[in-house]
Amino acid sequence: ISRCHARIRREEDCYLLEPIGETFLNGQKAKGTAFLSASDEIQLGPSVRLKFELPSTLSSSAVLTFLSKHRTRSAVKSIILLANACIFSKESTAHIRNLDWKMTSILYPNHGELAFKTEGPYTLDNSPVTNSVKIGPNSKIICEDFTLFLE
Repeated sequence: ISRCHARIRREEDCYLLEPIGETFLNGQKAKGTAFLSASDEIQLGPSVRLKFELPSTLSSSAVLTFLSKHRTRSAVKSIILLANACIFSKESTAHIRNLDWKMTSILYPNHGELAFKTEGPYTLDNSPVTNSVKIGPNSKIICEDFTLFLE
């Protein structure tokens, strides 16, 4: 697979798949730009399979989950396509979900920067925080439920 096998772009509230190399959408060869819908399966080349999901009606951010055993260089299970918010929660509408989490947290764009807020206290770069805060590259957020590194 090449780095430019396919492109996913967002136009307003829609996501579009643009095939560059051999790309399939729901088992059919993608011959041109196509709209993506929740639960669509994207196949890149002969074996890399991804599921496209829109878990929350409150956010147009999307999730690409690997269905095949392939992984990126930094081993991840999913890729977040951040539009207006990324929700961390135990709820089924979360972009990043864990049933053991007690609090809901949100990562969102704010005046050209990223911001983070959660229901309880947390630390940003080893400093205590109790409200919403802007974050930047290499930020480290530690909550009761998880730790987040922004790369």
